[in-house]
Amino acid sequence: MSEDRTKVVLVRPPYSYEIYKSTYKNKYKVGNKWVSAPLPIMYLASAVLNVGADVRIIDGEVDNLSLEELVEETIALKPDIVGITGTTPEYGAVKFVAEGVKKLAPNVTTVIGGAHATHVPWEIADEVDGVDYVVVFEGEKAMAAIASSDSEKLTEYADNAMYLMKQVGYDAPEHYNGKILFSQNQTTEDLEKLRPLRQEPYIDMSNYRFADPQVGLVLTDSLETARGCPYSCTFCSSRQSGLGLRSVENILEELDQISANMANKGERGLIQFVDDTLTFNRKRSVELFEKIKERNYDAHFLCLTRANTIATNNGLKEDIEFAKLMNDVGFVQISFGIESGNEEINSAMQKGVTLDHYRRAYDILDKVGVEERRGSFIIGHPNETEQSIRDSINFAIELNIHRASVNIMTPYPGTMVYDQARQGQGLYFENGATDFSNFRRWGNSVVSTDELTPDALQYWHKRFLAEAYSSSTSLKHSTKEFISGNRSHFFHRPVIKGVRDRWDLIRMGEWRTPPKFAKPDHSDYNSEDWGAAHITKTDCLNAFKTLYDMKNRKFRKQSSDSTMSVTEQSPEVTHLH
Repeated sequence: MSEDRTKVVLVRPPYSYEIYKSTYKNKYKVGNKWVSAPLPIMYLASAVLNVGADVRIIDGEVDNLSLEELVEETIALKPDIVGITGTTPEYGAVKFVAEGVKKLAPNVTTVIGGAHATHVPWEIADEVDGVDYVVVFEGEKAMAAIASSDSEKLTEYADNAMYLMKQVGYDAPEHYNGKILFSQNQTTEDLEKLRPLRQEPYIDMSNYRFADPQVGLVLTDSLETARGCPYSCTFCSSRQSGLGLRSVENILEELDQISANMANKGERGLIQFVDDTLTFNRKRSVELFEKIKERNYDAHFLCLTRANTIATNNGLKEDIEFAKLMNDVGFVQISFGIESGNEEINSAMQKGVTLDHYRRAYDILDKVGVEERRGSFIIGHPNETEQSIRDSINFAIELNIHRASVNIMTPYPGTMVYDQARQGQGLYFENGATDFSNFRRWGNSVVSTDELTPDALQYWHKRFLAEAYSSSTSLKHSTKEFISGNRSHFFHRPVIKGVRDRWDLIRMGEWRTPPKFAKPDHSDYNSEDWGAAHITKTDCLNAFKTLYDMKNRKFRKQSSDSTMSVTEQSPEVTHLH
């Protein structure tokens, strides 16, 4: 790294082990893993470079690094600033790296950001020894200010955070003055100008690979056409976060760059659109897809979207034409977040998509020949029962989806279900919820419902995946792709595991007759106990809205006395204790 510029190292911890407790270390060679590009810190790297600093990205996931190795590699670059990002289950890894760097290099400025930091910044500031800054929401502008030592901006962002904590009702916010930063999110204009940094020596993209259903692991890259989400799902911390939209031409410029990078490596690639809902606007999507088709990129695509943007009220003919366009462009996987096959739970999660939308949308994708139809589910919703989980399993089989993602409900800070669990509204935190490393979604449950214990949820999680991946639809799909040349173990392992788990459950006598679990005892559950716990100071979306216009992704106008205007605040601000 350059000795005459501020040196910034941006770190992504190895999330697979932290979330899934998988034995990835030393099991798969670098380049043979299924890893997406770290787009958020690629954006941060670009923002840092734009203010004249030098930057490197260290990705513990793609490089199979232990936490100790991650610290060692970071220190070896002799940075001035180290930024670390992470979600809630990765918090332990983030803390380890930040403290490890500070211990070995006390003069290095450490910065923590990401989804978890956004909702519990004061806890991180208290718990992580020596951390210098905690960044709330999107971090590009804050990291640029830190890297350029822009004292005016740093003061402004610190004042924003102070105001936010006062609105939340947090005690003694002055204790964190200057340590917690809240900068403005990226506007549409910002997103048009800022391009993720994806070239060497800043990051090596050659090891990022993902499974193309037809051929197996191939080079991959990611991009977002919009940032934020206008929808209101109760389990998501990005609910109602507004949309920053990029123009079609701006998106195509980035696609040109990605395609050229892949062509230089002599491989056909897989490009992932990471928008929460890629096809939310039909007119914009048609314009984008038609121009992608004209360019004839040597790449396939995959995306996440909502079923009611495929199966619309525009008529079956138009919906089929739209899905056919996506298929012709090269979308080899289209995924919907189904979450539940139970009508009541589907309605309660406030997603605004009906079960019939999913039936119609998957039927449309099948009609036009989309290579892989994927759906994701959650079990352990508020008021979940064994029967409602059975409804979800049956629904997954009915839809004939090729690949199913199933997670145990894990109420992350900043979500509505977090508050529901705290208050015991059909969902309850268990003792393990005092440790964020247990918030994994997989192989562990930090919640129970009125009828289902954590053990019961873990059984039904295993059972759901076993039924989905040992189904005739999934087995035929995996066999077809294997014959066509896809020999990636990462691609086929869910089917292999599903068949093994089904056999294990049959052998243990738990397939035909599921085990009987004791009903949870919540008679002593006290929401005040959780109100005093370190994981509860998180329900501050309403307070954010007094300071920040989520829809338009900008700060609200200041009043004449330079304090933030609250004239547009939400009718109710939650106070924390």
